[in-house]
Amino acid sequence: MADSLSVPFFSKKLYGITLDSSGIEEYCRSERYAFFHHLKKIHNFGYIVTAHTADDQAETLLMRIIRGSGIRGLTGVQEVRADGVIRPLLGITKKELLCFLQKNGIMWRDDYTNSDTVFLRNNIRHNVLPLLEKLNPAIREHLVTLGKSATDVTSIVEAQYLQWKVKYVLDESDVHFELCRNGFSAAGMSEYLVRILCEHGIQCSHKKNAEIIDNCNETSGRLLVANGWSVYGARTSLIFLKDGFRIPEVNETITYQGETTLKNGHIRIVSQHSDVFVRNDDKHTAYIDSAFLKEPLVLRTVGPDDHFIPLGRKNEVPVLSFLESQGYSKIDRERMFVLVNVHDVVWVPGVRLSDRVKVTNSTKSITKMSFQLHAHIL
Repeated sequence: MADSLSVPFFSKKLYGITLDSSGIEEYCRSERYAFFHHLKKIHNFGYIVTAHTADDQAETLLMRIIRGSGIRGLTGVQEVRADGVIRPLLGITKKELLCFLQKNGIMWRDDYTNSDTVFLRNNIRHNVLPLLEKLNPAIREHLVTLGKSATDVTSIVEAQYLQWKVKYVLDESDVHFELCRNGFSAAGMSEYLVRILCEHGIQCSHKKNAEIIDNCNETSGRLLVANGWSVYGARTSLIFLKDGFRIPEVNETITYQGETTLKNGHIRIVSQHSDVFVRNDDKHTAYIDSAFLKEPLVLRTVGPDDHFIPLGRKNEVPVLSFLESQGYSKIDRERMFVLVNVHDVVWVPGVRLSDRVKVTNSTKSITKMSFQLHAHIL
């Protein structure tokens, strides 16, 4: 047929897997599209065109409903994808397509495995859909309409999701992301959670998603999610970490008088002389008696041996114990910082100043320090 149409023909054989191998359908689908994209790239083709019909769309939607799907899953097979895959036959049924082929004398090939009902799609095609058609002859049309409606809704949800993400996703990488606890009260949160989990390759059941949302106010402990991910409760957020991930340590020298930016701009500390001492509740600004500051000043991750006298107290305590007493969770404590003057902890930024360096009536010079954390370093 390719010769008669004067178009090139490409084929590829797969080895090392059989029809009864676990995950054969997904494996073959992945290999098939990888082959298509390879050809598209090396031959500079404009599109990958597949012959999915309305019947394929109906089967896909039923499969996703059976397996459990959110709104995005109900969009089904897309007519146009961003990666150059298009499906121009989604608007017609398989019956209409076969009639066209017969009328025009065009041969086609039936894959014999399509009759094997061991595979879910084939079971739906040969057993489930015919049964549903007895209840409603227009079931295929209704399923396709459902997919179109879900696509329209998803386009609206997509715009809202991007706005939600900008506002409530505090930090993100391939192996972690952090969600502000306030974001869990947003309308559509269940869909937003499914979306961000999928973006990180996390396939959760609806029950697990509901469990995460129900426990969004937990400030401690670990909840196993899926695909090697866990979620941890922090003071104001939930932190999702992939197994094996370790929070990187910070250990950098701070400019005594001036501005220091650390870790790709996430942390900024400004140190400057101040003529006045201002009492306020801003825990990210500290007024320090300059007489107690000696170089080097170092900002680093809090360690198990760090001690200080919290402002307003008389006795020295371990910094980690103090943070725990203030309600900071284990994962919060692991990513807190201390400002160290030679060997002494001067300040736990955002939490408490050391009583040793406080400004008093006998203070002759004041240093004002400001700490800005744009995103936690994970």
